[in-house]
Amino acid sequence: MPRVSRFRTVMALLPFFTLLSCGGGGSGTKKSNQPPTIDPIPPQQIQAGQLLTLNITVTDDGAIPPVVSGTIQGPLLTGGLPTPLQQTEGVEFDDVAGRLVLRIPPREAGPLEIVFRAVDGSNPALESQAIVPVTVDPPNLYDGVLLDGIFDPFEANLIAGASQRTLATIQMYDLTTYLPAGTIAASYEVATDARHIYLVVSWDDTTEDRSFDLNVDPGPQEVDTVQLSLDQDDDGLYEDGEDRKLCFTYLTGSGYIDQHEESNPAFSADDPTVNGAGRMDYDPGTSTYTAELLIPRSPDSDSLDADFTTGRPVPFNLLFYDGLGPAGLTPLGGGLSDITLPDATTWADFPQPAPLPATYAPVATPTQGSLICISNHEDPNGEIYEVDLATGSLVRLTFNTRYEDWVSVSPDGSYAAYGSAPTQTDYNNYEIYKWERSTGLETALTANSVLDGHPGISPDNQQIVFVTFNFTGTADIFIMDRDGGGVVRITNNSIEENDPEWTKDGRLAIKSTEWTGREQMGVMDASGVNPPIQLTNHSYSDHDGMVSPDNRWILYERFEDSIPWSQDANLTNSTPWTIRMVSVDGTEERLLVDNPLVNWLPVMGPEEVTAYFRSTAFNGIEVRMIDSFGTDLGRLVPDQSQIRYIDWK
Repeated sequence: MPRVSRFRTVMALLPFFTLLSCGGGGSGTKKSNQPPTIDPIPPQQIQAGQLLTLNITVTDDGAIPPVVSGTIQGPLLTGGLPTPLQQTEGVEFDDVAGRLVLRIPPREAGPLEIVFRAVDGSNPALESQAIVPVTVDPPNLYDGVLLDGIFDPFEANLIAGASQRTLATIQMYDLTTYLPAGTIAASYEVATDARHIYLVVSWDDTTEDRSFDLNVDPGPQEVDTVQLSLDQDDDGLYEDGEDRKLCFTYLTGSGYIDQHEESNPAFSADDPTVNGAGRMDYDPGTSTYTAELLIPRSPDSDSLDADFTTGRPVPFNLLFYDGLGPAGLTPLGGGLSDITLPDATTWADFPQPAPLPATYAPVATPTQGSLICISNHEDPNGEIYEVDLATGSLVRLTFNTRYEDWVSVSPDGSYAAYGSAPTQTDYNNYEIYKWERSTGLETALTANSVLDGHPGISPDNQQIVFVTFNFTGTADIFIMDRDGGGVVRITNNSIEENDPEWTKDGRLAIKSTEWTGREQMGVMDASGVNPPIQLTNHSYSDHDGMVSPDNRWILYERFEDSIPWSQDANLTNSTPWTIRMVSVDGTEERLLVDNPLVNWLPVMGPEEVTAYFRSTAFNGIEVRMIDSFGTDLGRLVPDQSQIRYIDWK
């Protein structure tokens, strides 16, 4: 694993360190035989999951600058052992600027201890140190809860004293005859903080039904489900437009759906804006399911989510379904307040305990660059939009009947390139198109009977790199001029080389199966003369490399399973994908987003705010924002869940 810190040996006068001039004995001699001094840093207090930044000042009276180093230790961060700052994952220590930055791990139990050392440049026996104790407070719910369907000890301790566990006996019914069919034992527990509600539900089930398989169609789609229903206007009726959240089993995991009640089958029950997340898991040892849901306290603009910020009661029901599936099955169902939909007069009020004392990083408000996306909220085939960074709203740029994918915006924002076909599955007719900002015109740049895709625009705006899936069945890389002429083939082999993106120095960041048989991140010359250079090395799959504005990092997503991602559609929906970045020279790597959800397609804007997709539900996504250490900065385009590709220059 490449090291994940930045450390530069001090070999020159450091502008941040105050080096006193020498006198009396002449230039190059010390005035006194004293060690360097480190200005004291007071004890720190920080919440787990948040960013810690320390600036150190070293004063020395010698002509040779002191050598500055340090160690850090914490229960989770280092396993309790003192570890050099320059060798600790997630720590960036810049001894030239005198700056230490790290995001405290969300589950760090604390306390941390950081020790800075300064050694005299001419006399190593002269050393001083400064010890900085760090108190780590518990994280907010967003950072501290792992939505994996397991109520683990950390989560139990996090909400201890701020929640109350409620036990219930649920009468189950045969949903084909509506006759009683025994009872199950259930429990639920609720905690809140400034932004979120955490609901954990457990219940008995002697059989684990999870034959929901995307690879089998048609097939026996039999699942177990828990549903949270909310009478959000507290009128005693559960009616059209009122909120519901569902967790259900899946062949390799579980799913979450954000919906509202809809009695008319001609209309979709899916919320147009998806919020929240959830996962459930089965313990065969105890024959028990556990579901975890994390939902916002505030509703979105379509008013289809319950508002928990008004202080008004919100009646609720929990519904349990056993073996739910198509006709011919005999599923069971029951509810906390029976299965009395739409009558909500007997429902209890949803628990709203006092919020946990946890804060969040301020929501980011980017102002620079062109952020282009593809959304299908108006056209099922998708159209290209620009995100108005001031408001978060979408401005439509294209108007056509084709399916659109893989959009890339030029660095100067003057045009965008994208892949397009008459329909999503018309794989032999995907061509590269260009949209011009000045005219609004769309022009086809390629015309062949193979799949062209994944365009990327060069730093000087004049060339477009793209891939063609032909010949051997794998992707090869081509480069053409911005008008579609001058096409040059860069790779020509049976190796999968795909997702090309220009670096700022004119090279290409790619993924390749050359080194391990799995997609790994690499860089190559745009000429194609020299072989690609490998940057990551492991048994998983890396995808969609995007280069940071400073040309230092390549951001990408990783499929966290050793099974090839393309061989199992179920895994790609329920196995975690993480967001990472690797330095363009391969010496540093940083994990940014690590949770049991599907996270993908990171792009860093000019202000070093990264946007990425967070797949929380089967019926939509969120576009989240993070800083360069993975601190969550809120949701980008908060009222939109139908975006499926983005680029930011």
